[in-house]
Amino acid sequence: TTTIHNSHSKCTTTIHNSHTKCTTTIHNSHTKCTTTIHNSHAKCTTTIHNSHAKYSTTFINYKYFNVNHYRYYHTEDYYSLILDLFCTNVFTVAHFATVTFYNCLSDGHNVVVNHFCNANTFTNDSRHALWLQIFCKSVSPCVKKTLNSLTSDNLIMSPGVAVTDSLAGSENPYIGDTQGGLNNLVYTILAVDDVADIYDVQLTTKNVRKITVSVYDSNGDNVKTTSVTPTNPGQPETFSVQPTEPGTTIQIIPVPIPSLQPPVISDLSVEACVHIPSTTPFPSTTVATTTMATTVTPCVSKMISVAENPNAVKFPQPSSTDPSTAPADVLSPSGWKPANNDNTPVLTAELQDEDDVAQIKEVKVDVQNVQSINAVLKDKDGNVVEEIEGNPVNGEVTFNFDSAEGMTIEFQITPVDGEQPVLSNLEIEACIEPRATPICTDGKVWMDCSNPNISICPIDCIGYRMNSECTEPDACQPACYCPVGQVENEEGVCIDMEDCPCYSENGEIVVEGATWIPDGNKCEVCKCEYGQTVCDPVNDCCDWSDWGHWGVCSTTCGEGTQNRYRTLKTGNSTSCGSDQETATCNNPESLECVDCVKDGITYQRGELIPSMSTQCQDCACMGNNEIHCMNSTSKKIDGNWAAWGEWSTCTTNCTGGIRHRTRSCTDPLPLCNGLSCPGDNEETESCNQGISCCTVKQWESWTTCSQTCDGGKQFRIRGYEDPNDQLICDVDVKEERDCNTDPCITICNVTTWSDWTPCTQTCGQGTKTRDRSITGEVVADCPDNLFETDTCFAGECVCADNEKWSNGSECRRTCANRYDNLGYCNEIGCVCENGYYYDDNGNCVNESICDICTVNGVNYTSGETFPNPINQCEICECIDGQESCSRYCSIPTCAEDEELSYNPEDTPDSCCPVCKPKPKDTCTLRTKTEVLTASNGCVSNGSVTFTYCEGGCGNSTYEPMLRLNGDLMPNSKSDCKCCTGDKQGEKEIVLLCPGEGTQRAKIDIITKCGCNLCADSDTAPGRRRRR
Repeated sequence: TTTIHNSHSKCTTTIHNSHTKCTTTIHNSHTKCTTTIHNSHAKCTTTIHNSHAKYSTTFINYKYFNVNHYRYYHTEDYYSLILDLFCTNVFTVAHFATVTFYNCLSDGHNVVVNHFCNANTFTNDSRHALWLQIFCKSVSPCVKKTLNSLTSDNLIMSPGVAVTDSLAGSENPYIGDTQGGLNNLVYTILAVDDVADIYDVQLTTKNVRKITVSVYDSNGDNVKTTSVTPTNPGQPETFSVQPTEPGTTIQIIPVPIPSLQPPVISDLSVEACVHIPSTTPFPSTTVATTTMATTVTPCVSKMISVAENPNAVKFPQPSSTDPSTAPADVLSPSGWKPANNDNTPVLTAELQDEDDVAQIKEVKVDVQNVQSINAVLKDKDGNVVEEIEGNPVNGEVTFNFDSAEGMTIEFQITPVDGEQPVLSNLEIEACIEPRATPICTDGKVWMDCSNPNISICPIDCIGYRMNSECTEPDACQPACYCPVGQVENEEGVCIDMEDCPCYSENGEIVVEGATWIPDGNKCEVCKCEYGQTVCDPVNDCCDWSDWGHWGVCSTTCGEGTQNRYRTLKTGNSTSCGSDQETATCNNPESLECVDCVKDGITYQRGELIPSMSTQCQDCACMGNNEIHCMNSTSKKIDGNWAAWGEWSTCTTNCTGGIRHRTRSCTDPLPLCNGLSCPGDNEETESCNQGISCCTVKQWESWTTCSQTCDGGKQFRIRGYEDPNDQLICDVDVKEERDCNTDPCITICNVTTWSDWTPCTQTCGQGTKTRDRSITGEVVADCPDNLFETDTCFAGECVCADNEKWSNGSECRRTCANRYDNLGYCNEIGCVCENGYYYDDNGNCVNESICDICTVNGVNYTSGETFPNPINQCEICECIDGQESCSRYCSIPTCAEDEELSYNPEDTPDSCCPVCKPKPKDTCTLRTKTEVLTASNGCVSNGSVTFTYCEGGCGNSTYEPMLRLNGDLMPNSKSDCKCCTGDKQGEKEIVLLCPGEGTQRAKIDIITKCGCNLCADSDTAPGRRRRR
């Protein structure tokens, strides 16, 4: 839909309608206007309003004529209408073009029709003829009249609002609701052809902050919008809005004042020039046109490539792109690549045509690693026009669209498996009219520098409200700008300047009615009123500048004073305080204030001395060469628990067992008076509950032997402490043994066994004995065993404190093994009661005593930390009665070119070494001049200049090696390096020998020095000699 208003003379209008259903309306209100319309599709409706004479109108390039309507208006008799009709397609049915003239001559002699078609366009069949129908219609002259409550027949109010409410005088106004709301008022003017020239809109308002009047044509397009701000919004005020534009609909949008008073509008009147329909139309005329064979001017193709018209196409960012390329690179030889992991890449090319349509003839593109590629042509609305599947031939794909019309080409790519595709050297041959004017959004309009005096300032609301600096460009820069009277809001949308909000001095939006104190001026209070910022002074306010810098200290060493000043910006100097501030100062930078010297280094008072500081202490100069060291709170480290260890094995395989686990306060260790870890460092829990321990009673006495000789049997039994255990336990409760194994005596005379002696123990288990003797001669069948020993139980003993008697079912537990699983024990005697364990002295002690660690006669409770008396670099923690020690700082792992350093110059704590670069080789060639002395006492005849090597060769190692007996391999290995030189000849020296005259000697000439493995001149195993 195109609407053009030409309100001045000598207007030239050209319209290209390249798609169907186009509606074009042109208003020419002055003379000498030339209008050219290109309609290249059917169903186009064109309306032209010419209100003056001497117009020339040309319609060209028509493809179809069946429903084209041309309405041509004239208020005078002098005009000409030229119809140049071109057709390019073969017609299959009869087609008509209809032209209706208003206030025209009935014979149509001023209409010139030129019809150009290809020779093969029409057949001889009359159904394929082209007809032009011309109608003349009378229209009364435009009558200027005032439309109000008295003449409202031509003015219709929007539905739902009574006309009398909106057009009545001040005695019966239109009133909004009590919340300040007011509907937008819409009025429609009834006129011929739905158009009227609106000159003035008058109305009276009250309680309205701003009112906007908009004029729309019959198609609903905005023709003009004007805003007016009342000077006294709270009082009735009459004003007029003069759109001076043709239209049919008037919309009134009031902006109420935020108050409890409802808005009011009254006394509305509209002054407009309205056409009144006539009841007597002119007779119609039908003119049949003939076919004239001619050649149609073909569409001029353009090549779009990297070298030609590259701006005629744009490439939106695809969903995936290789970072090394951009979509537009598809035009270049280097090409465009999608992301390597994209299996279905798509690239879109958008043609930039003035009419949003182009005829695509042929598309070529070079491809690599592409299995197939589809080209999908779409129109401007995204509808598919044509789709062509292409397969690469010699690395190139060609798509022939045969002049199909569209705006975008979508390339759908199927890559070769596992390869990254590349598209390059794209060429598009198309009939296209590149866009001359970009499309603007957000209410902006294109400014093409046709008016060199136009201003772009201010640009946005904040610049308008705060009068921010805005520099006009030296040269016009065509771009999208807000229309005159509008600026950009926070979202970049153009709005009226009066609708801009208030801003604080920091550029922040302030709501209507809000107050604030501006930064930098606390003696003002500002308020936002109707979009304007109004600031008023605060009474009895003092506003000072910031304090200046402190002045020079009054002394060069020790404590002095210094001043700083400020300025009173607002307020009374007698009541607002002082402009001066004084503070104490000292000057430690002066050499006069050097107070301590340590290791040849000077330190000022209060300065830390790193060489004396330790892991936990900082040492500082106190003055007068006094150095004081004290614990540093910044070095204090509170301890934290490490993770719990694994649970130990249950102490028993039955009820009553416990298991145990520990943790250490080493993550990190508490250092420098840091807090120890809260809580316990060990915990226990019950285990194997519900499992019987199968506890048995003491054995009963052996039974009498079943035989007196030749071998008999004896038995003894014992029972379970819990009779129910006999059903589930498998402990021996019955024993048997052989007895009286001696053969029966038939010849030897032997006495009977004596009674058993008393038990050797008064309690517990002991032994007893008995004997017998041979009477008479010892013969062959006399027995050998005349003495027997047996065990005996004298009853339970009275145990010591914290002990109890055990019949063999309990184990002897100590502090050391109290958490071990000792299995089944056969301990008969006294054992510690539950909760007590034997210590190193054999006493039963409470478990808490077992948790105490005794180190060098000092007791430490569980969880307590203490220095390791053996290793000063370790901190120990008492865990489960045992000390667990850890270094309080770790030994770092140095790089290959580094070594550990314990040097106090490198680390304040000898327990915390640091990595330092290894010493580098310093071996170098040097020169010396001196008198030389030989081993025999002779000296050189004067000073001799010679070269020599001097310097170090880094670290050396000497390690023993494993050597088998008889092995002749060396018994050590060494990487010892010495600073040695390369000899390049000799120099002869004359020596003076006392009493012997002169001698000749030689000295090597050294030309180069380096670090080489030291020579070994001793072949004895394990011995090396350096030179």
